Formats: sequence, structure tokens, C-alpha cells
Amino acid sequence: MTNAVISYGVFSIDKDTVKQLAEKFFGQQQSNIVVRKAVSKGSTWIVTVSTGMPPVVRKVRIDAITGKILGFE
Repeated sequence: MTNAVISYGVFSIDKDTVKQLAEKFFGQQQSNIVVRKAVSKGSTWIVTVSTGMPPVVRKVRIDAITGKILGFE
């Protein structure tokens, strides 16, 4: 018997979608959210936002394939 490998392809999340995910994530606790930039680094997006008043710069890491939040600062 042979081992078969089935490939379903890799779908990655686009820049607009990760920006929306970051807004939704920080919007749970903060107000006045402004997405500053989203940068793709391998299989991870790093999205920089400003939140609150006075503005505080925050970053969130999002998996580029699943859209899962990997961490934030």
C-alpha cells in the first residue's frame, strides 16, 4: 500500500481582510481605531494600528492562511 498525499492548495488572506480583522480585534476593547499599515512577513501579517485617545500605537500578528490572531503588543 502506498501513502497518498492530497494537496488542497494554500489560500492566503489579503491585505484588506487582515486590516478588517485587526480593526475588529482591537475594536472589542478600544475606540478610535485607525489602521496605519499591514505588512506581510512570510506566513504572517503584521498590522499596525492606532487606538484610543490619546492615540496609542499597537501591533497585531495574524496568520496569513487561517486569519488566526497569533499575538499582539
